[in-house]
Order: sequence, then C-alpha cells, then structure tokens
Amino acid sequence: LDAIKQVGKRKIAIFQPHGYGPTKMMFDELVQSLIHGLSTDDILIMPEIYFAGGTAEKTISSKQIVYAVEDAGIEAKFISRRADIIPYIQRNMQRGDVIIIMGARDDTLSHFAETIMHKVNTARL
Repeated sequence: LDAIKQVGKRKIAIFQPHGYGPTKMMFDELVQSLIHGLSTDDILIMPEIYFAGGTAEKTISSKQIVYAVEDAGIEAKFISRRADIIPYIQRNMQRGDVIIIMGARDDTLSHFAETIMHKVNTARL
C-alpha cells in the first residue's frame, strides 16, 4: 500500500484475507497495516476470508476488520460476494483511482482482477 501512494489520487483496495486461523492470529497487525497504508480518501473493500478447507474455526470475519478500519475514519465495506464488488466499484470509481487486489493462495484472484479491469474499462467507453 505504501508503494501505491505515489500513483493515482485515491486507492480502492480489495483485500481478501487468507484463512480464519491466520486472520484471527494477525488481526491487530492486519488492521494497523490497513490503517497505515490507506488514507481517509481511500476505500477498502473486503470479501469474506478465503477458506481453503480443513477444520478451521470460523470465529472471525472480514466484517470485524472492516469495522476496525472504519473506526479509524477510513471508508471500508464488507461485500461478501466478489460478484457484488464489481458493481460497487463501477458506481464509486473516479478518474485517477488505483484499484488494488490483495490476497493469498486463492488461484482465482488473478481472474477476478482481470474481470474488474475488463468491466471498469468497458464502463468507461
């Protein structure tokens, strides 16, 4: 996020945490990292935590991170389904925005990024 501060006027950051256990363990660090890396002009969008299977206890949600980031004065949205994120971006994007997609171990994130790029470019035509 720090590297992106030099590009564009506003960031729309989409962050999908990986795993319920790691997200719970690193909750404070994730929140502080997002607060530090985003400004009050930026938007954070979070789908639900990526679940790769196993016996993880689902006692944490991306919602909790969103609430904590909102408490710091940064616009943050929990949008559980990825399909609903694209229309939100189309309605809220501004000229000069930089869209960032972050996450780990989810092989479908690159396809999601391509879909966003296509939909955003189509919307601007």
